[in-house]
Amino acid sequence: MPPTMKKPVLLFFQEVLPGDIKKQQTKSNIAPSGGGARDLRMPNKFGTKIASMFPVATNNAGVKSGTVYWVSARGQEEHTTGELWRPTSVRPRETRIARIHEVDGWIVDVPQFEADRAKDQKWFYLLVKDADGNVWARLLQEKNLDGETPKVRDFIKKRIQETAENQSVRGVIDFERDESFPK
Repeated sequence: MPPTMKKPVLLFFQEVLPGDIKKQQTKSNIAPSGGGARDLRMPNKFGTKIASMFPVATNNAGVKSGTVYWVSARGQEEHTTGELWRPTSVRPRETRIARIHEVDGWIVDVPQFEADRAKDQKWFYLLVKDADGNVWARLLQEKNLDGETPKVRDFIKKRIQETAENQSVRGVIDFERDESFPK
């Protein structure tokens, strides 16, 4: 029987960008030879903060994995194995969550996303670790922030205001330590 989400202990959010949707749809390659990224990249400081969401060592050095759950559109709990990858020599300042196209909890309604983006309304990928250690993926639209707890709502709004136009809005809330990053 799949788990049910419990009280959150750690929350990571990152703004959804058009290129991320292409990754989710496995259409991010721009060369006919194939390839194309399938990962969500973030500065290393964020990767360090969310490392506990991926507690299992893999056969690849610097790569950790963990089960990521979500509730499907049919209301069923589903899951996949997510991976947190170390920085590479080409991108030494970035950590990445690999294979985001396998996280169906992050499938974006593209027409709605584009309509919201035209109104300067953001969407966010969320990963939430609960009190049982289970990690849950979901999407959050800026227009629905008032449905979140005050701590989550207020911090995401603060990060939207503080983040430069050419940067992705992202942040981490550690509920157990009562800390937010960046401060």
